[in-house]
Amino acid sequence: MLVLSTFGDEPYWRSCLEVLTVPPGCSFYRPFSYRLEYISPILLKVLENSGNRDYMILNQPKHLGLLAIRFRGQQESEYCKNLIPLRRIEVTSVRVQDTVQVHFKLLEFVNLTPEGKFSLINLDGVVKYDGGEQILMFDLPDDRVDSLTWAATPPALLWDRLADDSALAVKARENFVGSAVLRLERITERGQSQPLEPMSFKNESTVNGFALQAKKTYDLNLAYNIITTPGTHANHSPCSYLFSNPAEHFEVARTTLPVTGNYRIETLWVQPKVGLPASVNLEWIDSEKQEKSSSAEAIELIALRIPVSSEALDWPLDRIIYLIVVLCTLAGGLLFTYLAVKSTSQEETKSLVPIYTSLTAFCAATCVSYLKDVLKKPS
Repeated sequence: MLVLSTFGDEPYWRSCLEVLTVPPGCSFYRPFSYRLEYISPILLKVLENSGNRDYMILNQPKHLGLLAIRFRGQQESEYCKNLIPLRRIEVTSVRVQDTVQVHFKLLEFVNLTPEGKFSLINLDGVVKYDGGEQILMFDLPDDRVDSLTWAATPPALLWDRLADDSALAVKARENFVGSAVLRLERITERGQSQPLEPMSFKNESTVNGFALQAKKTYDLNLAYNIITTPGTHANHSPCSYLFSNPAEHFEVARTTLPVTGNYRIETLWVQPKVGLPASVNLEWIDSEKQEKSSSAEAIELIALRIPVSSEALDWPLDRIIYLIVVLCTLAGGLLFTYLAVKSTSQEETKSLVPIYTSLTAFCAATCVSYLKDVLKKPS
């Protein structure tokens, strides 16, 4: 099975937590980028051949893999052999140039063991880790993953284990503790009970996410957990997430989400205002307005990025109403024109001609005004 991994004890450790933020079926917001020396030599030869690369992506089960944590172990070499699987993934694109760019879709979470620990995989005989070689993308024998089981949601004790599991390098645990992980649980269109399912976007084969429609309102169930040592409470400075998408593209219930405790579940609504030409990410990022306090620690806010598309309907409700107004005023104008012409030939109704003429003019003006709205391309 293909493995994409990232170091938990290095400066890029946040990637270990970012992959936990979206539900199964969503693309990760960016590709994993590896220098060529981080790819196992055998796998690199496969990837450099475009035919083999396409086969790996398009055929089961070659394009399925694991997203996992590794450890460089510069000060803790005993952890270098440990591999901590977090999620199953599906590779959607691989590009090889000076680096290898791997786009992938996140699938199920890896369950903890019955004892509530990480499912530790030993890398003995798979990659070398005692001579400075640091391989992050490689093939793992199937018998190393046979015992893994999967879940559609994060395991209940996952956040505790990120703080205290002995399979994690001490440096990695120190990195994770004090981080707030905001994640999406589900998106539901307002008034509907069935949540949206991630899908592949038109003309974007490497991106999977949620297809939204402009002018419709969607409820997002969000949750966050602060990673703390079990039995302790995070004593942190006041901080909040900020919704960073342009206001002209999306309206949101509120732009900030305060982080007020160890965990929280909240529903926010979002409404796309316009159709967009390509997919974007709904982003909640660190507002960078934490108040410093001598008695409280700053929290590392792990950003949430949800891939979505926003499509404007060709015939939204307001455009349909405008069309009805156009048809009614057109019919009214024709009727009043007919009555005005007929009245001019009858002495007893000649006095009504100015009224019919005024009504015809009113209908014509209204028809032209609303016709412009009907012909206007929806946004």
